[in-house]
Amino acid sequence: MAVDVSQLLKTYRHLLSERSPWETEWRDCAAFIMPRKVSAIGRRPIPGERQTNRLFDSTAIHANGLLGASLQGNLTSPAVRWFRLKMRNDDLNRDHTVQEWLENCANRIYGAL
Repeated sequence: MAVDVSQLLKTYRHLLSERSPWETEWRDCAAFIMPRKVSAIGRRPIPGERQTNRLFDSTAIHANGLLGASLQGNLTSPAVRWFRLKMRNDDLNRDHTVQEWLENCANRIYGAL
């Protein structure tokens, strides 16, 4: 399959122009929600520059942490088995020894998570 580079560049430039009006808003939000990581969206900070000059309090930072913890807890709850291991070969999946080994591996993964 041949790739039309000029079409890819045209699509990229179009998407970039669609996104550009929102970048200022994203940087402003990031400055209040994750001040240390604002460089991921925009300009790089000067080394040693204070990143929290515009903050009044830590409400947004705290809410962001709560949101992240809630999402992680609900999507990957340690109280619920949300994945299981199996082999691609169905004959191996029926073997009791293989089932025990896979269960042991899954328990170790859950323990690590």
